[in-house]
Amino acid sequence: MTSKKVKRLGLDPVIVKRLEKHDVTTCKDVIMKTSLELLKMINLSYNTVEMVSRTASKSCAPKSHTALEMKECENKAGFLALTFPELDQVLHGGIPTGSVTEIAGPPGCGKTQTSILLSVLSTLPSQLGGLDGGVIYIDTEGAFSAERLVEIDQCRFPDYFCYVYFISLGW
Repeated sequence: MTSKKVKRLGLDPVIVKRLEKHDVTTCKDVIMKTSLELLKMINLSYNTVEMVSRTASKSCAPKSHTALEMKECENKAGFLALTFPELDQVLHGGIPTGSVTEIAGPPGCGKTQTSILLSVLSTLPSQLGGLDGGVIYIDTEGAFSAERLVEIDQCRFPDYFCYVYFISLGW
């Protein structure tokens, strides 16, 4: 999460531009700076600097959960449907949630595409059939493509992702 871009934090575009002017482009870059360094960079009030720092820190930090919350989630764990009826039937409803799932197979069988699709489905809002959650994607071969993720997003759920895109532009 520390590699998350500053422009995706929802900060004022003026602040983002001033940070990028000083090669501060990720959350990690912001966190590694002192308040005084940030104050000199963005040339705004100390409260604004603290807000920028806090926003970057919150974006990087995982959400905390109590043991009880984790246990309750474990009891509610179900399946994430892949949206391919035949495959979901073979998998008895989809991929189990609340656990680590390894996807293995020979080269070219669609492991990366399936993993990217699962990432998309996991982060979709629940009203669209997703889990409204987060994903940790571990890629040991360097095959992950952010561009492909966006293509799958927009192809499988065009109404939702076009809406999110226009909201991010301030429309």
